[in-house]
Amino acid sequence: MHWLNLLGAALIVLFAGHLVWIYAGARRLRGRATSALASHFPQLADTTARAAVYCFAPHCGACRSLTPAMRALRERDPRMLLLDISERPQAARALGIRATPTVVLISAGRIEAALLGQTPPARIEEFLGSP
Repeated sequence: MHWLNLLGAALIVLFAGHLVWIYAGARRLRGRATSALASHFPQLADTTARAAVYCFAPHCGACRSLTPAMRALRERDPRMLLLDISERPQAARALGIRATPTVVLISAGRIEAALLGQTPPARIEEFLGSP
């Protein structure tokens, strides 16, 4: 029975370590240039503008609940960009995406922040400001 407790503790530590690795990776994205994405998103060629890239996957449960709100935001604001990582894995690699859903906030041609998980659309609208 003692080995079951050790196994359970090891699994918890591994899971926690994995989450820390993902969040640390998101923090390391700050300051990265977005020029590699210009071929996927011509809007990013204007390095003076602000933009947000919502990275999602159709098989992700959290993404399925958040994507309709992000699509509605995209209809209101063209600076909201949608990236299906299953269709464009090379773009996801260029951004350094490790988990979905992730929203990458871009300002002056560089990544300002990466928001992991279900980010409220109001927070993204606040970042983008008025068009």
